[in-house]
Amino acid sequence: MGTANVKKDMSEEAGLRNMAEEQLKLKASEASYSVTRVAAEKLVHELEVHQIELELQNAELLRSRDELEKALETVTDLYDFAPVSYFTLDRESKIKAVNFSGAKLLKSERSRLIGRNFGLFISEKYRSDFTSFLSKVFSGQGRETCDLTLLNKGSLALVVQVEAIINESAEECRLALIDITGRRQAEYALRDIEDRMYKLADMAVDAIIMLDDGGTVTFCNTAAGKMFGCSVAEIAGEDFHKLFIPERHLGAETKGFALFRGHGTGPLIGRRTEVIALRKDMTEFSMELSISALKLQGKWNAIGIMRDVTERKQLETESQDNREYAENIVETVREPLVVLDSDLKILTANHSFYETFKVTPEETIGNFIYDVGNRQWDIPKLRVLVEEILPHDTVINDYEVEHDFPDIGRKTILLNARQIFREKIGSHIILLAMEDITARKQLEAGIQDALEYAENIVETVREPLVVLDSDLKILTANHSFYETFKVTPQETIGNFIYDLGNRQWDIPRLRVLIEEILPLDTVINGYEVEHDFQGIGRKTILLNARQIFREDIGSRIILLAMEDITERKLAEERIGEVIRQQQAILDNIPNIAWLKDREGRYLAVNEPFGKAHGIAPEDLVGKNDQDIYPPELALKYEKDFKDVIASGERTYIEESTVDLEGKKQYLEEIKTPIFNDSGVVIGVIGIAHDITNRKEVEVRLRHDSTHDNLTGLYNRAFFEEELERFAHGRMFPVSIVMADVNGLKSVNDTLGHDAGDNLIRLAARIILTAFRAEDIVARIGGDEFAVLLPETDENVANEAVGRIMGCPEIINGQLSIAFGTASAENRDQLEEALKLGDERMYRNKMEQKK
Repeated sequence: MGTANVKKDMSEEAGLRNMAEEQLKLKASEASYSVTRVAAEKLVHELEVHQIELELQNAELLRSRDELEKALETVTDLYDFAPVSYFTLDRESKIKAVNFSGAKLLKSERSRLIGRNFGLFISEKYRSDFTSFLSKVFSGQGRETCDLTLLNKGSLALVVQVEAIINESAEECRLALIDITGRRQAEYALRDIEDRMYKLADMAVDAIIMLDDGGTVTFCNTAAGKMFGCSVAEIAGEDFHKLFIPERHLGAETKGFALFRGHGTGPLIGRRTEVIALRKDMTEFSMELSISALKLQGKWNAIGIMRDVTERKQLETESQDNREYAENIVETVREPLVVLDSDLKILTANHSFYETFKVTPEETIGNFIYDVGNRQWDIPKLRVLVEEILPHDTVINDYEVEHDFPDIGRKTILLNARQIFREKIGSHIILLAMEDITARKQLEAGIQDALEYAENIVETVREPLVVLDSDLKILTANHSFYETFKVTPQETIGNFIYDLGNRQWDIPRLRVLIEEILPLDTVINGYEVEHDFQGIGRKTILLNARQIFREDIGSRIILLAMEDITERKLAEERIGEVIRQQQAILDNIPNIAWLKDREGRYLAVNEPFGKAHGIAPEDLVGKNDQDIYPPELALKYEKDFKDVIASGERTYIEESTVDLEGKKQYLEEIKTPIFNDSGVVIGVIGIAHDITNRKEVEVRLRHDSTHDNLTGLYNRAFFEEELERFAHGRMFPVSIVMADVNGLKSVNDTLGHDAGDNLIRLAARIILTAFRAEDIVARIGGDEFAVLLPETDENVANEAVGRIMGCPEIINGQLSIAFGTASAENRDQLEEALKLGDERMYRNKMEQKK
């Protein structure tokens, strides 16, 4: 206790003795005693015994006083270093006392805050509210709570939750302030998200309704009211099934909701189905329904998206009538015949159609006429003719289609089509008749071939073409030749090929090739001539030549075809230049970059791309994702690529990969579509940024926000979040273990704070090893720890404490910890269990001190 305390105790003991002796003398003078020697000795003995009793009582009182002083010192430390901000105010709002957290909250030293008006630190908007709040506190009505905004220069508004109670003297009150700024910001953000969600839902075309786990409507959009023929206000808060489901269908929902209420599942969850619904005017209609489950505040809610499909059902009925009507007609026709509806889908086809084109009804009925087979009917001109039949009441007469049909080969089909009207159902359909004229066309072609000769062949060729005789003089030339080279027949016919123009064809190598055609029966394929031609400038001409035999004159001639490829060559050069420019651009991008064509082939990649894959950039050109990546990853990249091509929109994707060294790497990929002048997507350019460092920082920040820096355990904030989560969860019983390290202040004072930190770390390690992975072990104060044990009764919690108390560090006195346990069976008991565990911990701490 110290020398000063000993002297003080001796002084107080001597004073009490003097007072007792004086009282004894006074009583002796006031009374006369006549006692025997034996009685006197007995009286002295009793006095001596009583004196000893008084001395023992005095010693006990002194020991109690010392314990109270120590308890006061502990309470003072807890007050000063508590993470919660504590203030003591008088009736005029002046600060009488404040702990370190309170001073830190107001950004001022404690000594400078004493005597200042607390209202000066409150945002002006809330000062009047605080004055009213303080008056209510001093009225003595018990504990009061309110929210305030404090002044916070240079930062966001600081929102605190204030809890106050009047002192015993009724002249002062105690305030506890908790910073709820983050929670308030989260509430505002959540409210904003909810508002936007409800606005979007209200704009939806389909009806959207949300039910709680009892079937009561908690939300519906405008479309729902319109579909059911009533206002939104008439739907909200009502039992959906009783309001909109016909009575004959009621009952099944009771069993379904019992299952849904417990597990969020049911026969209709995650499915699309059709049901019969009831409007306000009691008319029934067909409704398509899709339901999903959403858990809010621990309870399952059902979100239904609904659509009135009455018109669709009527159209389906109409389509069936059309089909039956048409089938009776088409089966009587000898030629292949199909019947189309107004959407150009095949309603029916006759037996001759299936026999002719070797297809089945399953491959035909319900499909667009253009999608049948290998799309042989998808011809632009034919599309125009067929699509004009219904709106313009036109007909198709003898339209020829020549195509390679699956299983039957190349055929020429003659088409005739016209519309007919079904008065019964008020609908138009198209009859399309087909006649196979392949044999007739082949016969006509044979006759035509027999009549044609070289001049006719020449004139049918699109490219410039000349016919040379055996002396290499020009027999004839087609119109395209004259147009291309700006010459006349008079300047051409009868001249040597080498003498034309400015002798542009007089090329030694070409002379050898042409002069070998007749004697050696050779051909010229793809020979390029680049020359300055008179009247048309410099051109690049591609030459092809071969001999043919004219039976009618018994002579051989040479057909020389010419193709002007000047523009193609220029285009190839420009493409090459563009590719080089693209490569230069990619090479100057420091990140991974690539360029793909519409087919998914790599046109260009930069050096970082090649380095990331261990392949030279030039070796990657022309490859696709299947050539570079494992199958699963290649399929993913191909899907991402096709999505960009289909949407025509830039996409941002974050993904994790493993580099060539086996290290995990995070990439942010930006994929941008490239359009041609017609607005068609012709490729995609991609850039990938390495965001591994950013991701690692985010992970560290998330860890630091929920963990104590000294021990690595969860911190108080996370403990309180988990406590709140357990309160709204279904993990009861929940047991709580409160722990406090004994003697930390003494270690800090005598051995230093490093030794104190080591003691805290030791305690944290021992406590952590005694509990399960799913238990929440947290450091909630300087020397305080707390543990949440979900789905655990108090006996299991006490067993864990027993394991800790049996560890060597506890037994040998290296560490001393006080524990208190409690258990809650439901959320209403959780706060009381927390207090009870704290009280038991402090009782255990007092017992250990004795």
